[in-house]
Amino acid sequence: AVEDRSWKGAEGTSVLKNPTIFEQYRKEAQLLARLGHLELIFLEHRGQPIAFVYGWNAKSVHFLAKVGYDESFARFAPGQQLILRLLEKYHTDSNMRLLDFAGPFVDFHKVWTSRSYPVGPLVVATPQLLGRGLFHAYTQWQPRVKRLKQRVTASLQSLRAAAVSVGRRLGRPMSQMSQ
Repeated sequence: AVEDRSWKGAEGTSVLKNPTIFEQYRKEAQLLARLGHLELIFLEHRGQPIAFVYGWNAKSVHFLAKVGYDESFARFAPGQQLILRLLEKYHTDSNMRLLDFAGPFVDFHKVWTSRSYPVGPLVVATPQLLGRGLFHAYTQWQPRVKRLKQRVTASLQSLRAAAVSVGRRLGRPMSQMSQ
């Protein structure tokens, strides 16, 4: 609900607006809880949650998968406040050695990190026909389209270079070559 009160709710990308994704997070959280790794942390104002961190601890690392906050408190940076409190807590815990933002590097990470590492995409599809079709398109056709686009771009660059060369030999500027 906190995430849904943020920009993600307005854009329709909060987990509450995506039942399949919500179900995936729910199952993941149940498994992490059974293993003793789940960490849900909330920042409250007058008894109401205004920010949260969803993540897990394993091998002395906290993997921070989601941060969300209530947009009406944005001027107080509640997500950043929560990460600060999380780091303060972990600095007193000799078992914790690292906070990992568990995903692609985004602007708000810059405040908190001194290094990053490359990550690759994770593609998840629903088992329905549309999901399977989109997954197939992404894994099979998207690389082919990308290669084709590169070849077409290279060919067009070669053609432009040849046209410029011919134009120079004829003593005509490029703008007159199409006439």
